Amino acid sequence: EHAREVVTVDMNVLCATYLRLRFASDKRVQVIEGDFLGVDSVALTPGTFGAAVCVNVMEHVEDSAGLVERTASLLAPGGIFFVMVPAHHSLYGTIDAELQHVRRYDRACLTQVLEPHFEVIESHYLNFPGAIAWWWNNRIAKSRTQSIPQIWIFDRLFVPVLTRLERLWPPPFGQSVWALARKPE
Repeated sequence: EHAREVVTVDMNVLCATYLRLRFASDKRVQVIEGDFLGVDSVALTPGTFGAAVCVNVMEHVEDSAGLVERTASLLAPGGIFFVMVPAHHSLYGTIDAELQHVRRYDRACLTQVLEPHFEVIESHYLNFPGAIAWWWNNRIAKSRTQSIPQIWIFDRLFVPVLTRLERLWPPPFGQSVWALARKPE
């Protein structure tokens, strides 16, 4: 089923502005600028959403448990929550600090944050080679920024192959970890 309405929340002014411009002609998309935990909006009515997606957000939030609790409050019973975060505290380094990451997660830690409000259906690491590159850039080279050429090459040459392989054999370690969770009925 196609989404009847999409509400996005982004505290980054540039991202919120881009989304408003990108979806200006689509009345089903509402963009809210602000901190998800602090936004008080009629668009965020508790218990009315069927799904929530949180990609590369929780690592920036001190109160990740509060973010999960707020998300659960917005979802209807049986609602689905997809979350993806950077994996493994051992990979935390200079780039994470520059990106204002508060933490990185492993599967157990992510599950622990989700389980008070959700049943975790599935969880996997992804991007094993990216973890090695992240470790090198962060911990050994002590880079302060991500390399645009590295990202471009990786996205164009490796991601299409990795996506297929990791569907067949989920890696035991990766640059990111994702979870699919359901709010109890």
